Amino acid sequence: MTLSQAVEATPKTMPSPADIYLRTHEALKKEIAASVKDARGAERSTLLIAGAIYAFLAARCPVQVPPFFWYIPALLTLFGALRVAALMISIRPRAQYLRLLETTVLAESPIPAWEVFFRKHYRLGVGLSMWVFWLGLAIATLWIPDHLPDPLCVSSSATK
Repeated sequence: MTLSQAVEATPKTMPSPADIYLRTHEALKKEIAASVKDARGAERSTLLIAGAIYAFLAARCPVQVPPFFWYIPALLTLFGALRVAALMISIRPRAQYLRLLETTVLAESPIPAWEVFFRKHYRLGVGLSMWVFWLGLAIATLWIPDHLPDPLCVSSSATK
């Protein structure tokens, strides 16, 4: 909307406060959903890429692979976890604003607003499952280079 259009706007053409609240609510919910989707995508992609790298390196066992390559999945895990942490941190102010918006608009409602309900019942489990995933993947990607390459290489070279 340009300045001249804003000046010419009448109360009939201006959105009502309820309309502004509704649009803001919808936009924030979409942003939160997109961040969660990105976080889950990062989990899936990191796990698949780490597995593909390990499979590739294990297939090369008769050829000496520099030890650094076995730690690439651990680096990817670190970067993925940092990305997800940034996404989760970015969700917090949006969710807080949604709770404020919902409790203000729905103050007289006997049914709790969604963000208020969700925070009390589900939010902790979602965040905890993400951190358990990343911690488990980090431990696995740091453990595998020290424990699996030699047994895989010995068994594959012994059969050839």
